[in-house]
Amino acid sequence: MATTSPPQFNSISQHATTASRTVPLRTLTRFTLRGSHKDLPVFIAPNTPKNRNSLFLAHPPDSSLAAAELERARTIPHSEHRNHWLFSRVLLKTFLAQILERTITEVRLHHSPLGKPQLAHLSFSLSHCQQYTALVFGGPEWSLGVDIEQVCSPATAQSIQPFLHPDEQRQLVLAGTEGAPHNVTQLWSRKEAFLKALGTGLLREPSRDFLGTIATPALPDALTGGILEDLTHPHITHHRVALCALPASTLRNFHLEFKDKDL
Repeated sequence: MATTSPPQFNSISQHATTASRTVPLRTLTRFTLRGSHKDLPVFIAPNTPKNRNSLFLAHPPDSSLAAAELERARTIPHSEHRNHWLFSRVLLKTFLAQILERTITEVRLHHSPLGKPQLAHLSFSLSHCQQYTALVFGGPEWSLGVDIEQVCSPATAQSIQPFLHPDEQRQLVLAGTEGAPHNVTQLWSRKEAFLKALGTGLLREPSRDFLGTIATPALPDALTGGILEDLTHPHITHHRVALCALPASTLRNFHLEFKDKDL
């Protein structure tokens, strides 16, 4: 592998923005964040056939992904889901290659003991649903989580509610059933983004942590200096997006309790 210097932490946003202008996609949206959040660029790419064809023409999955990644793709039985997974993974590595100034085949992801993809010199997070892929990039001083969810059906909203914090469940009852699908999806996208940033995923009980009111996200008091934000865009109206960024220094002292054990 060619030896390259890691990007300067304060230039990762600039590198990612530059990458967004060169990545071979027909459509790519960047969220405009407030204040200091601007150094955490979040991008949304539609999972459309045109976008996939453009990306795969420039970076064919068979030559862009590692053998383990291709094997993972082969385990996904539904072809459309498999294409979405391949699209999101190739898109992620295309961004990372630009940020690190390497070729896409030189980008090798590592995984934490709990399975979170990692790189030494920067942090990132990836989420994809049927229609979109979401990505966020930042310096190694952050642990990041992003999540995008299509607004669920009333039946799905009802099935998700028991997995939320009791105070979140009470808010949903007070808010009524009319807006339940939107409200539940928003709370759940926050939950997913938060658990990704923690690095635990759903190994930690989603109901354990209260993450604010329906209108206003909030992190547990122990995670000082962190960011939890609901993201909105005028062209993305039937989905909910959440970003969580936790300072690595604070996270090291946060007690991670799991469903079956503590770490």
